[in-house]
Formats: sequence, C-alpha cells, structure tokens
Amino acid sequence: SSKVTVLEQPYDFGDIEIFAGKVSTNYTLKNEGTEAVTITKAVTSCMCTEGEIAGLTFGMHGSEVTSVTIPAGGEEVVKATYDPLAHGPSGVGPVTRMLNLETNSTETPKIELRFSANVIKIEG
Repeated sequence: SSKVTVLEQPYDFGDIEIFAGKVSTNYTLKNEGTEAVTITKAVTSCMCTEGEIAGLTFGMHGSEVTSVTIPAGGEEVVKATYDPLAHGPSGVGPVTRMLNLETNSTETPKIELRFSANVIKIEG
C-alpha cells in the first residue's frame, strides 16, 4: 500500500499586513504505506503562492517537480510561500489558497495543501 498523509492541515496565517512581505508555512507529508510514493506533479492555485519540495520549486504556471520520491515510512516537507502584495495594494480581505500535488499512489493520488489568511492594510 502507499498512503500519504499531511500532518498539518489546513493552516491559517490570521491577519497579515499587506506591505509586511511574504509569509510561509511548512507541511509535512508522511508516507504511511509500505511502498515508495512519487510526487509526479505540483501546482499552486494562484500566482501569489509558491511551493517548494526537496529543493524544487513550483507555482501556478511552472514546476520543477516531476519525480520527488517519499520512501515507505519517510517524510518530505512542502514549504508554501504567500505574497500578500501579489494582487496589488488593494488586494485586502480573506484569502484561501491551495497547493495541489499528484502522486503515483492509488490511495492518495491527489494531495491538497490549503491555507488561509486575512490580508489587512494598516493605515497611517
């Protein structure tokens, strides 16, 4: 069997100031099966979000991730980075973004990593 579980899910950044810069969080993927699992594709839901796994980066339109293998019993960390200013200075309010991974596992062929935030602008 090959089953990948996500140890932290979903993540809420809470209030983040739009001009305060990028924020990031990590997700741990654990292979709880008896066979290795290969991540064959990775993409984010928006230009404002970037992902990184095993030193390879992926985004909405581009990805270096074609074959990242998690051995049986092993773990791999996915780093998600969100840029609150990506939608311009008026892009305030609640957001939810996803990082979507595809694997060769029959039990977990798709893995969704989700985070939310509330983008605020501090006046003055």
